[in-house]
Amino acid sequence: MYNNPTPEEGATGILVALPIDDERGSGCFADQWEGIDVTDKIALVKRGSCAIADKLRFAKNLGAKAVVLTNNVPGDSITAATLAAENFGQIAPVGVITYEQGAAWKTRVDAGEELTVTLLVDATAEDRERELEHHLRDQAG
Repeated sequence: MYNNPTPEEGATGILVALPIDDERGSGCFADQWEGIDVTDKIALVKRGSCAIADKLRFAKNLGAKAVVLTNNVPGDSITAATLAAENFGQIAPVGVITYEQGAAWKTRVDAGEELTVTLLVDATAEDRERELEHHLRDQAG
């Protein structure tokens, strides 16, 4: 996973909810972002149907500070957003929340409530065992 970091203090902004499109995927296509101002804001986008990096690239290119990705299945189990190294620097920072929390926030935003959220991405995770395997393979090679 190659998530982009937020500033040290986190990315804070008004939450803007993209419409849910379970047929095509929410935030997967440029037309789904038309008329939605995410500049200096944090986009709330439902997961699923297309590469997460596509959603994050649209958000970054439209000026979003970050994306809060709503899981697309109910329950507490959340898997990390899989992001490839080639996307680093080209996508908005992302955090993933439960389906239920995302639905609750979307309902509030759609009702006209202004929610300000802060996303902090400040951790680095490494798969050292895998890195060691690649290193040893390269050395043997």
